[in-house]
Amino acid sequence: MPCFKHNFKQGYLMNKIKSTTVALVLATSVAMAGGDIAPQEPQITLPEVMDEPITDNYFYTGLAYTYMKMKNDTLNNKITGNGITALAGYKFHPYLAVEGRYSATLGDLRANNTDNNWDMSNIALYLKPQYALNQVTLYGLLGYGQVKLDDGATHSENSFQWGLGAN
Repeated sequence: MPCFKHNFKQGYLMNKIKSTTVALVLATSVAMAGGDIAPQEPQITLPEVMDEPITDNYFYTGLAYTYMKMKNDTLNNKITGNGITALAGYKFHPYLAVEGRYSATLGDLRANNTDNNWDMSNIALYLKPQYALNQVTLYGLLGYGQVKLDDGATHSENSFQWGLGAN
């Protein structure tokens, strides 16, 4: 009987070694098979091209139709007229610009709904605070200018001028 036990233990030990060896061989095969299977194309990364920064500083010009309405309390006159305005400016800050304007009447002015042979012009320099809302810009005009009225004789007055607008 001792011989049987010895062979049984030896066979058991031999089977254990074989099983362990097979398990190790299979484990290393699986570990080695984890590499790339399909060839991969190299990834090309292009550098980003940076555009020049957009500046808020720029010159601008414009031409506008003007409707004028003035009230003279001293003479109890209401004067109306149509005109044209040429302007040029420089925006030096997102919320500020400086602007010059020249306006002149188209045709004659009307005083108290009566045609008169009067012409009027205005020249002024303004500080223009402004604020953009989507597609519309609201602005104010604060400045100094000269108004000339020609009714056969020329009259002029220099003073503070202001205005509000949108574009």
